Amino acid sequence: MDHNLITLPLREIETALKTFKPRLGRIFALTPVPSIVLDFKLDFVEVSTSYLSLTSTKREECVGINIYKSISE
Repeated sequence: MDHNLITLPLREIETALKTFKPRLGRIFALTPVPSIVLDFKLDFVEVSTSYLSLTSTKREECVGINIYKSISE
C-alpha cells in the first residue's frame, strides 16, 4: 500500500496553527480528556483544561516549556 506523505514548510504549519487556535481553544475547553499539543521541539503549545485540572497546574506554567523539563520538575 502506497501512502503519500504530505509535508509542509514550518512557516505554513505555524500559520495554520495560529488561524486554528481559536477553534482549538474551544475544543480544548470542552474535552474531558486531558490533552496536550507539542511543537517540533517538544515544547507545550496548548494544554486542555482537563489536563490542567489533572496536573494541578496553570496554563502559564506549561505553555512554552519543554515536556522533558516539565516531567523532571
